[in-house]
Amino acid sequence: MKQAMICIGMAMAVCLMIEGARDLSYYEQECACNPHDSKALYNAGVMAFKAGDCQKAKKAFDCLKVRCQDQEWDADLGEQIYYNAGNTEVKLKNYHDALASFEKVLRYNPDNSIAQKKRDYVKSMLDQQKQEQSDKQDQEKNDQNNDQSQDDQSDSKKDNN
Repeated sequence: MKQAMICIGMAMAVCLMIEGARDLSYYEQECACNPHDSKALYNAGVMAFKAGDCQKAKKAFDCLKVRCQDQEWDADLGEQIYYNAGNTEVKLKNYHDALASFEKVLRYNPDNSIAQKKRDYVKSMLDQQKQEQSDKQDQEKNDQNNDQSQDDQSDSKKDNN
């Protein structure tokens, strides 16, 4: 299966090379002319990601994920769509969405070791976010307790005078 992934990636790269040096605007125009062209939408997502426009890439891959659910696509294509969606979501720090995407990749191909590593990374980032949020809540609680303690001390001084 790993060889199939390499072949797919190479085939897509060769496909892009054969088609010429087309950029994001080309694929956006293709999508506008034919909104049902999943290949153009996929290429637009890839090109947007490469160009650093992760919001556009996310929109393209989100649309393709819906199409994956609505249609019977081969496993290799679904795997690639969710893999690229996961990478985009990591860049955007949408770790819950990224986790779901990498989990879906692993449903298509449980042997995808790169997706397994990325899933584990995303899980660690979610754990880190959770810990940071917990630390922040603890700090806010301590700050409130300190403020209350200071107010109590001020009230106590007033009562003594």
